[in-house]
Amino acid sequence: MEIGEVLRILLPALELKKSGRIDEAHIILKKIVEINTIAELRFMAAREISLTWVKASEKDEVLKQKLFANETVENKEFCKYLKIAVKAYGEIPQSMQQEFKINGFKEMLNELESSSAESASYKAAQNIAEQLLSMKNEFCEGRRQLFFEFGMEHVARCQSLRPKLVKTFARNDDSVIEETRNLLKTTGVFVICDEKTGQFHLYELFAGKSGGCFIATAAFGTTLAPEVLYLQQYRNYVLGMSKPGRTFVNVYYVISPPIARVISKSILLKALTRVLFLKPVIKILRYLYPAKLSL
Repeated sequence: MEIGEVLRILLPALELKKSGRIDEAHIILKKIVEINTIAELRFMAAREISLTWVKASEKDEVLKQKLFANETVENKEFCKYLKIAVKAYGEIPQSMQQEFKINGFKEMLNELESSSAESASYKAAQNIAEQLLSMKNEFCEGRRQLFFEFGMEHVARCQSLRPKLVKTFARNDDSVIEETRNLLKTTGVFVICDEKTGQFHLYELFAGKSGGCFIATAAFGTTLAPEVLYLQQYRNYVLGMSKPGRTFVNVYYVISPPIARVISKSILLKALTRVLFLKPVIKILRYLYPAKLSL
């Protein structure tokens, strides 16, 4: 279709637009876009609608923000007709392409689509974070606890829990939810959301062999004694969950080995430690933490 013929069909809308009756002009232009398969007509009509938005936004800062803000009515309509104009441009004759350049349209569309994708990705990350926070309330006691924090600085904070990185997930990868739930079937989990990249880092807690409780092991003669295993749980799932508790554990690891060596060499000291110290302590702990420790 010749340019002159295209302009003739668009003339009523162009005259309305020129006289300031923008809404009426847009009704006609949108109708042309909807009912026509002719690329030249679709391109010119969509181009006129897009140009109207661009020129209006140059004078109205609020409108400009709406056009480039994701999910607003103005943004959706602007994107729609920009896409139509850019697509139809590739289908019109070269002579018409040379007459009407749309480099600015392509750049704006790329910017809008990139912004939209970024926004969708962050919305997905927000949804994942909300689900993890909900799971955190569900798994809040015992060995199968879920810890969820924002910011990679929390990696250092959880070192006493012996974290082992299982996997890193993209910010819009909701499979982190299923992976976290599966891991929680057997152990504690720490999930950290990197605020800079939006990625989720999934850590298994208490990975590898756990250190024994020196004094209890010396008194009972084995790391497999129920009392020793119980105290290990207390260390991991009660003391290990707070900064004062972790400090206590660190101090204990410094002072207890020499004491344990002395106890291990005396049958009397073993018996006294079990009866007068460890068993009363365990009895108190069972009373204080009946739900957190399973042994």
